[in-house]
Amino acid sequence: MRICGQCGNLDKRKNPPCKLGLPCVKSEKTGEYIRPSKCKKKAVKAKIAREKQSDSSLNKQLDKLWSKAVRTKGYCELCGRKPPEVILHAHHIFSRRNYSTRYDLENAVCLCTGCHLYKAHKDVQEFSDWVLEHLGQEYIDNLRKKAHSIIKYTKEDKIIIIDKLKNFIDNKDKKI
Repeated sequence: MRICGQCGNLDKRKNPPCKLGLPCVKSEKTGEYIRPSKCKKKAVKAKIAREKQSDSSLNKQLDKLWSKAVRTKGYCELCGRKPPEVILHAHHIFSRRNYSTRYDLENAVCLCTGCHLYKAHKDVQEFSDWVLEHLGQEYIDNLRKKAHSIIKYTKEDKIIIIDKLKNFIDNKDKKI
């Protein structure tokens, strides 16, 4: 019996499924099971890779994608400067420690290096006042409730968020 080169998951059962759940059929010439025509190598490899990822590697990937998604805004929301004049950073309104809003784009402000380091982290009260004025009290109250709720993300939840962030970034790149 031949093992599917794409997903490596054929056995001796009648019409065994591949890892994507597609039925595999016997070849009339060789009598061996063959890979289904819809079984795409990239899709299978991506699915297998995701299943093997650890929680910490998913968190790192989510942090990078969240930051990239925030920086697609393209300018510092505080001072208005744009690259290449400045380097953009992604700033959490409510701390990263609040997992319920850690990867939420509503909990984000795009800032240049100077505004991020010297205004958001050094002059916290002035920055908080700016956020309140910029976003509004109702927005901040709703975000605070969300930030202080307890959420435990599963691996599947994190993979879904990764896909959403990738789609968001891709859609922003297409518009530019």
